[in-house]
Amino acid sequence: TTLFRSEISKKTEIDKASISYYLKGNYEPKNDKLYLIADALKVSPEWLMGYDTEMEEKLPPIYKGVSREELDEIDEDEVFEKVPLLGEVAAGVPIYMDDYTNDTINVDKRYIQYGYDYICLTIRGDSMYPILMDKDIVLIKCQPTANSNDIAIVSVDNEVATAKYVYKHEDKLELRPANLNYMPLFFSKDEVNTRIRIIGVVTNLLDRKL
Repeated sequence: TTLFRSEISKKTEIDKASISYYLKGNYEPKNDKLYLIADALKVSPEWLMGYDTEMEEKLPPIYKGVSREELDEIDEDEVFEKVPLLGEVAAGVPIYMDDYTNDTINVDKRYIQYGYDYICLTIRGDSMYPILMDKDIVLIKCQPTANSNDIAIVSVDNEVATAKYVYKHEDKLELRPANLNYMPLFFSKDEVNTRIRIIGVVTNLLDRKL
């Protein structure tokens, strides 16, 4: 309806004519527009694209910063936890992860579970699109195991790291990309014991550069 298009246009700042074209299927929105529309509708981008997945966004952004006026009125140490930003991790071809950095990110303490260490990583590549995008910053709960359907940060051969869905099969481990243009990686039980190390699981999307 016209009212529906107007509401989406107001929330996303996308003109109503473009919204109408998208809704009719005449054009597909580019990535940045897709995420704006998904955020306005409170649905996941992948569901909006027609993927067989849950309607609600799995990794909602939980930290978008606060205004200077708000910061002046709160004690940052009581609200935020400084979490180290350890370079980049691949959502594509596995790449080296930098363990040596002095950069930190202020993360809302409500998203920190007591007793666990946390790190932040920058996603590079598009193999986890549309769940995770290039230059996304994600929060990782450090743990040596992951459940099936978790998005895990996995070290391969103790040299490179990649972000993938983990699926545990009877005789092998599968690292599955969200992007159908990429092939999954499979590792036998013996290879899992000798080549694979789970660094942690993705718990939150902290920042997205549209």
